[in-house]
Amino acid sequence: MALKSKDVPHLRLRVEAALLTRLTKSAEKNDRTLTGEISERLEASFKRDDMNAAMEATAEKISERLLAAVGADRETRAQIFNEEMFKHDLEFMCEFDPKTPRAEHARRLRELHKAREKRYGK
Repeated sequence: MALKSKDVPHLRLRVEAALLTRLTKSAEKNDRTLTGEISERLEASFKRDDMNAAMEATAEKISERLLAAVGADRETRAQIFNEEMFKHDLEFMCEFDPKTPRAEHARRLRELHKAREKRYGK
């Protein structure tokens, strides 16, 4: 049974004018209300996050099994995993902030990895 509109919580939200324009145009294109468009996009972002987490977990399990099968030691497996995570993080950063050059994202990411290694060890 669907909730009646009076049973659905309300949320007041401030957004930049440019974002509101994009949302409004997208809502019209998708034949949705503005509320429907915002809700759909939020839900899609959570689904994407869940899918990424599941894919990362699966990739880690597969890589561990493959590397164990070929006899790689724990340090080698960790190094390969860290390299793959670096590539993944770099791609994410480039998608999230496409205005920043890829080389700058890579530099920042290397700094973060070095700081993490210094703090927690390899």
